[in-house]
Amino acid sequence: MDVFFTKYLSQKAPALPLGAKEFLVKWAPYLNLVALLMISPVILAAFGLSAIALPFSVFAGVSGVSSIVHTVIMVAVFALQVAALPGLFKRSISAWNFLYYSTLLNTLSSLLSLNLGGGLIGAAISLYFLYQIKSYYH
Repeated sequence: MDVFFTKYLSQKAPALPLGAKEFLVKWAPYLNLVALLMISPVILAAFGLSAIALPFSVFAGVSGVSSIVHTVIMVAVFALQVAALPGLFKRSISAWNFLYYSTLLNTLSSLLSLNLGGGLIGAAISLYFLYQIKSYYH
């Protein structure tokens, strides 16, 4: 898959301007931190705070199994982004890989939630930016 994405999102797609790439690489750790703050309510829910709301979610049409699967995926996304944070400051390729896998898991979560349009568009945009700046990580 990496070869496919590299070919189409890095080589064939229009390149971001050099200044935009440098801006993204410089601010990636901070953008990741904002993403972690946005995911944190799901993580709190995973640790039991949603147990109160789970019986009432049936009335909203949410099944318990899909809610649990979504929560497990979001915990994995959170863990990958936490693992990426120190490496983003060092511009480590392992940090880039953690962001790549968190993007794929986030896309899976969207697709399992039947958010096909938003999930695919979000994945395409995220992967485009990731592959545009991949060369800055070593």
